Amino acid sequence: MIVVQTPPAQQNFVEREELKPAAPLLIELQGDRYVRRTGGADTAASKRDSGAEAAPAAGTVARSGATQPHIELPPTLFVFRDGHREESSDYSIVTGVIYARGQYWTNGYWSKQISLSQLDLPATFKANQERGVLFRLPNAPNEVVTRP
Repeated sequence: MIVVQTPPAQQNFVEREELKPAAPLLIELQGDRYVRRTGGADTAASKRDSGAEAAPAAGTVARSGATQPHIELPPTLFVFRDGHREESSDYSIVTGVIYARGQYWTNGYWSKQISLSQLDLPATFKANQERGVLFRLPNAPNEVVTRP
């Protein structure tokens, strides 16, 4: 006995393709809350949840039709337990490790790994607060903090 199965109709395939979203999902941190963005505009649900236009996060540049000059942020200061200090303007914090990116010719490294356990965190927070720099740590193990 031979059973021949016919391939699914082309029409069903086209209908499945139309169900996919046209744009990827983008979730952005604005101020102290995450806002869902689609195609560069807020969705109605995010506007309803926030009640008003969310303030941009500290250190971000507002986007408008005209191009704005790049604003250089002051570097973050890391205070180590042994007392020495290092600065970084570009870093990410992932699972308890700071990945600082540098310029080899000026800093002596392309990338550097600093464990959070090596830092004196209260002194690091205080030093950056005095300089007016926002230094954040991840709130959960699956959160990544980036800075420029």
